Amino acid sequence: VFIYMSYIISFVYFFLSLFTFCYTFLFFILFFFFFFQAEDGIRDAQESRGLGDVYKRQEYGVSDPLKMSEEVEVPVPADPYANPGNFPEAIVAFLEACSRGASSHNPAPQEDDVAAILEYVSDEVEITVPKVFEELGLKEGGDPIRLNGKDKFEWMLKSRRWSELAELQDNNSDGKVDLMDVPEWEPVMEIKVGARRASLGGGAGQGFDTKRPGRVFRRRGVLKRKLISERFKQTIVVQGPYITHFTTIEIAAVV
Repeated sequence: VFIYMSYIISFVYFFLSLFTFCYTFLFFILFFFFFFQAEDGIRDAQESRGLGDVYKRQEYGVSDPLKMSEEVEVPVPADPYANPGNFPEAIVAFLEACSRGASSHNPAPQEDDVAAILEYVSDEVEITVPKVFEELGLKEGGDPIRLNGKDKFEWMLKSRRWSELAELQDNNSDGKVDLMDVPEWEPVMEIKVGARRASLGGGAGQGFDTKRPGRVFRRRGVLKRKLISERFKQTIVVQGPYITHFTTIEIAAVV
């Protein structure tokens, strides 16, 4: 019995000694590893002058706020008067004149700007504009009115507040005429999908196809007034060389 007990005690002692040796060996390895790592940092030849100096010594990356601000790409607003190269001459003439109109961001109006547009306007052009409340001085919205002819077309270009070719007015009623009064228009887009539209002109609940011939172009704009921002949608139909329809409607008035 004593012999077996001695064997068991020896066996347990052997495993305890082995465990202690392994534990001590691992401890010394970790101790020396971290010790020399820290000492390498202490022996750094470049003198540190605080946390700011640490940031200066880092490579440019996500931790550098200045570099991050330099690398952020700021989107450039699209040119509202850009011509992609396939627009008809009537739209090109209209955009060129609007880009330098008295109510544009870069006003440099020329005497023949309106006349240049009228050369591409049909004698029987159909015009739709919002009903005007000039007396109240609040907005240009309301029920649309329909007009015809070049003379009305010229009147529209020269008088409506949302037209870049009209004289710039104090549209937001802040007591001064400046760039804040300029109407903001988006780039013109050609409408190629959904050219067919339904109109409730065939009786109650009945619609008929009013597909317009020619090419259809559209743009949207905003005019800031004293208490509201008026949003407009402008549709231009070009048939052959001439503008045959010119529709401007107010789609929203946001307080």
